[in-house]
Amino acid sequence: MKIFTVSTVLALLTIAVLASAQTDFENAVKCGKRFPRVNQAIEKFCGKNKDGKITNDLVVPSKYAENGVVAVGLTGGDIWVNIKGTCLPAQWVPYNWCMAQFHALCAVSDIGYNNYNLHGKDNCQSFRIAILKP
Repeated sequence: MKIFTVSTVLALLTIAVLASAQTDFENAVKCGKRFPRVNQAIEKFCGKNKDGKITNDLVVPSKYAENGVVAVGLTGGDIWVNIKGTCLPAQWVPYNWCMAQFHALCAVSDIGYNNYNLHGKDNCQSFRIAILKP
């Protein structure tokens, strides 16, 4: 009976992970078709690099998260992606989670940016995509 229970739980977890990955993929595609530079800014921010490798050590709050990254926009202003946070202690934001949250923000936006989306324990993380005025 325990084997059936463990197998059932593993199957359900696998389905949940695949559904989540599919949703992120769909959001990334939707964002990329409508706002390709936003997708590039998201990748640049979440894929925090050190010596050409993704570090996966993004925490909120931190100077990096607050400052975010700026990517060149095609028309109008540049694109600024950051996470503002009040988490105490600082909370880790895994690469896949970072990408999924920003893709979801971009996918639901009619104008390519969205100002906040609260996440993390006690909603202490605010994911933001902004267009900087030229």
